[in-house]
Amino acid sequence: MVSIKNALVFAVLALLLVPFASAFAISSITTSASTSRVTTGTDVTITSSVTADSSGTATQISLAGTGATTGSSLTVSDPAPGYYSSVSLSTSATSLAYVMSAATPDTYTYSVTGTYSGGSTSSSDGTIVFVSPDTLSVSGTNSNTSNTVGGSFIVEVSVTNPSSTQSVTTSYALSFTSSKFALLSGDSTSGTVTLEPSQSQTFTYTLNATGAVTGSAITFGLGDNSAVYSTSVTNTAVSTPTPTPTATPTTSVNTGGSSATATPAPAATTAAVAPVLLPPAPSTTDAGQPVESTQTEQITSSSEVRGSFASDSATLEVAYKASASGFNGEITYRMPLDYADYQNGLVKFNPEPTSVQPGSIIATWNVALAPAETFVAKVDVAKKLDAAILKQFTAPKLAPSKSSVATPVPSVAPVATAAKPAPIKPVQTDNTLLYIVGALVILGLLYYFMAMRKK
Repeated sequence: MVSIKNALVFAVLALLLVPFASAFAISSITTSASTSRVTTGTDVTITSSVTADSSGTATQISLAGTGATTGSSLTVSDPAPGYYSSVSLSTSATSLAYVMSAATPDTYTYSVTGTYSGGSTSSSDGTIVFVSPDTLSVSGTNSNTSNTVGGSFIVEVSVTNPSSTQSVTTSYALSFTSSKFALLSGDSTSGTVTLEPSQSQTFTYTLNATGAVTGSAITFGLGDNSAVYSTSVTNTAVSTPTPTPTATPTTSVNTGGSSATATPAPAATTAAVAPVLLPPAPSTTDAGQPVESTQTEQITSSSEVRGSFASDSATLEVAYKASASGFNGEITYRMPLDYADYQNGLVKFNPEPTSVQPGSIIATWNVALAPAETFVAKVDVAKKLDAAILKQFTAPKLAPSKSSVATPVPSVAPVATAAKPAPIKPVQTDNTLLYIVGALVILGLLYYFMAMRKK
């Protein structure tokens, strides 16, 4: 017969093991932002690092943020639903990126929350400031508002950060309301730039008047303001004087009583060809399969993408040509490819990027390009792709290195950066009920063995 002492020891040990039987939990979530001050309408990447106490699956991991004054919410564009679901986690940190923006100027507090079967865990609050694009000072010039078709003109837009203490990040875009213009050379027509305190940056574009048009607008936008600078341009068709008729030389051929006149054929014309930035296309993909079709898309005058497609693989090549002043900094391409394929080794880069982030695939290279030098990156994909994917590529984002900034700012006070938020402890499941049940078990065993001893 088991003694009361042994039974009591057994019950106490069982009770002590109860806390260790708790389920999988997220132990910590930390966040970092690509910038701390940005214009409304400009995308910002928030990267979260999620760690669990053991291997398991989080039901959902989402980002949310609210404006302190207006109560407005942040908008998450990537991932498309605004959150990640069924995320596999482990004791090693898992990185998840969110691309978000705001439409209303305000100081926003945001956090990332992970839920799982046993509860939820949230990161410490982060802060990001969205300002109106009108906060920046903008001026522009147009070398010629009245052109003849075939002529060219130069549009320059200068953007200045008036703050002497705070940097600001903004997206920018040059756009035409008419197809009667073409970009000949100059800076990228769209991208993202960070302006340090008191820094100015000038965007220069050489445009060609390709057809007749009256009073057509060319605009330059920052953030969600599509026209911080606008100029109206008129292209006039070249008037060609009526030529004086001249005799056409003929050649008489004697045909036995009649003559035939031979008229010279008109000279052939050659069509203009867009500049080619990429080297000759490969005949096989990285997987060794013969290329079945090749297609090239001109993104801007300075950027291009080409796809070489085989039956079960493809090779993509992106190219960016530096301006006449060269480029030193980061080039970032958002690839319309599955990040999971990159993790599984189905997507390979040459040269290797400095960093690769999720959000489709966001690849960044540190480059130093001489004037008019072209940067080319090859992407080998070990799966079948449709040529329509080339339409989804956009102009690369350029982030010049601070050492290459053209307008240095002397004696500028350093910008304070927020300390990295410390992870908070996960929500723990309440074990009170388990202890009550354990106590009842012990009392029941004591009663049972005491009763048996009396018998």
